[in-house]
Amino acid sequence: KNGDLRAPYVEIFDARGCDAKNSQYTGPKSGDMNDDQCVKVSMAVPKVSEATAEKKRQEFLGFKETAINVPQIAGKTKKY
Repeated sequence: KNGDLRAPYVEIFDARGCDAKNSQYTGPKSGDMNDDQCVKVSMAVPKVSEATAEKKRQEFLGFKETAINVPQIAGKTKKY
């Protein structure tokens, strides 16, 4: 049912100062520190435990009646 739901995963690689040979990128070099950095974006199925999913569901349900950008009133109301 939900097996096809995917989310973007962003990975940032910073190899500045690393002596390993970079063979993945074959395009033109920029000649500066950007040659040693990379951003990878992929789509994958998120893996979340049932316990974490239930906590988030309860959190979302608890706030569903709150309007956007309206602060919640905390504590008890004083009676004068």
